[in-house]
Amino acid sequence: MINQNTKLPPKTDPPLAEKIIFFLLTILFFLFLANNQAHAAATYYVDGDNGANNGTCGNGTGFDACATISYLTETRGLAQNVGDIISVGAGAMTDNAAVVLELGVDIVGAGSGSVTINTTASPYIRGTVTPLVQQ
Repeated sequence: MINQNTKLPPKTDPPLAEKIIFFLLTILFFLFLANNQAHAAATYYVDGDNGANNGTCGNGTGFDACATISYLTETRGLAQNVGDIISVGAGAMTDNAAVVLELGVDIVGAGSGSVTINTTASPYIRGTVTPLVQQ
């Protein structure tokens, strides 16, 4: 039972240092959330006959595709996330640079009877784990 004559101590705000720490932790939490958003899987394109290795290649088919897989992945830095797909168009390409595929990146394309890759790299494609190669 509370005696009505007993006075409670006045409510005080937390010290400034505690407010600053709380504020900084809140900002860090939101920065963490922003940096860890799920990457939306993307499809990137390689076309040895029509593509061109340039600073904008890989986001479309035909002339908008990169000419080689190594330029797409190693130079442009694309197709680096789980769920990303490299779509290889029919035709021939020469690509002498080794390609390292990240876990979860797949290669799909026109098939082994329609795509020819000439390379001196050995191995040409290696992965952080065995990539899925579909025909």
